[in-house]
Amino acid sequence: MANVLGKSQQGLAQLRRTGRLVAWLTAQGEWRYPAWQLNTDKQLFPGIRECLRALNTRSQWEPLIFFLSPRDSLEGKRPLDLLRIGRIDEAVAAAERHGGHGAYRPVDVQRQSLITSHFSPFTLTLPPLPCF
Repeated sequence: MANVLGKSQQGLAQLRRTGRLVAWLTAQGEWRYPAWQLNTDKQLFPGIRECLRALNTRSQWEPLIFFLSPRDSLEGKRPLDLLRIGRIDEAVAAAERHGGHGAYRPVDVQRQSLITSHFSPFTLTLPPLPCF
């Protein structure tokens, strides 16, 4: 990720520590950065930082749950989907509603089983995600 963003490892660590990008620490002690937070120009999507600030969490997992979970309040879209189409204010408002408690309401019962089978908040089983 450091190379993609044109940063040193120290610069990347600073971005992570200041809540400007999504990252998690593996059991092996290595940081991973999901590629979905980058646009086609290999820059962080506008709004990632603002959403992370609004989430106001120290959890490594809560941002993943937030960005990747479809929501009724967003017409079945994920906050990440909104960032991808430039609807930053709506994504930030969703982050403010989410606000550190980690709760979300799945889109509907049928989709809930789809969400749970691919992304369980208890096991954090995700489909393969490109990351750095």
